[in-house]
Amino acid sequence: MHTWTDDELRAFLRRLKDASSFLSRTEIDDTEREAFVRSAVAFVAPRARRRLLETVGAETSPRGIAEVAYEIAEHASFGPEYTWLMASTRPWEFLADLTVRRIRRAYRATVGKGDKKATKGVEEASTRLEIEG
Repeated sequence: MHTWTDDELRAFLRRLKDASSFLSRTEIDDTEREAFVRSAVAFVAPRARRRLLETVGAETSPRGIAEVAYEIAEHASFGPEYTWLMASTRPWEFLADLTVRRIRRAYRATVGKGDKKATKGVEEASTRLEIEG
């Protein structure tokens, strides 16, 4: 399975930006979208899953995380996120950070309400070098 390099991600982001233009003839086909999702499963999902488990105590789906990353990439076309994704030396990591923030907000706005005590315990435990039995 081929996963995208940083430059291939940037090229795809440019195509997404072009495709979102009103007068554009550029289209993102299902093959390109699926290639992005596969790469996001490889690059974004592991980092996001770990951080979400540490910060909110939630288990998450790699494919679901990749789909959220696609939505972020698609909607970031004309904002500061796009600019930093293009300029960053680690765009996949920045995309993972954006994805974690979005999912964490969604979690806290829905299922995570009233669960702050449990979340605090998970955060404290995740910063320890080891957890005693």
